[in-house]
Amino acid sequence: LVDLTHERDVADLEHTLARQVANEIKGTFDNTKAGLTISYTFDTFAPISFTDQHAVLNEFVRGNTTIEDVSFVCTTAPFCTVGVETARITRSQDGAFLKGALRNLRTNDSFVSAQKGEVSVGAVAFSEAGPRITITLPVYNQPQQIIAVLFGTITLDTIQETVAKSILGETGYVYVVDGAGRIIAHP
Repeated sequence: LVDLTHERDVADLEHTLARQVANEIKGTFDNTKAGLTISYTFDTFAPISFTDQHAVLNEFVRGNTTIEDVSFVCTTAPFCTVGVETARITRSQDGAFLKGALRNLRTNDSFVSAQKGEVSVGAVAFSEAGPRITITLPVYNQPQQIIAVLFGTITLDTIQETVAKSILGETGYVYVVDGAGRIIAHP
């Protein structure tokens, strides 16, 4: 009876730790999404000036080390070509901020969703530097009209750090898998 009770207590502790890790990871995503949310105080429909776009993107990259790449995407013809990035900042491997080559995202599912007012988080993509996700958000003006889309690539380094410090007993550990069952973070 004591062994069975001990096993149940250990299992409860493991579940509690797993829930805590899951909540911390969710908080990381929520904070990143909140940090990328933009609303402009324009009373009328107006696009964001190209100078302001680069300034805002530079602040995003400086203020959040998980942002690898971030851009504004046009939604407001005739001011620009709908679906084409109007400003893009990329973090280089040495940490410098570079103006990236502009891409046409018109047919990208995440862009299409953001044009409809939806926040989109993409599937995990793997690179030599580790797993990444894309996040796409609409940018609103004061009357809640979508005036642009913000498109970002986010590293999952903070999730890896969270998982690495989560230990279950003497030999147990936590790991995170994506929807396809691929491991995206482990000790």
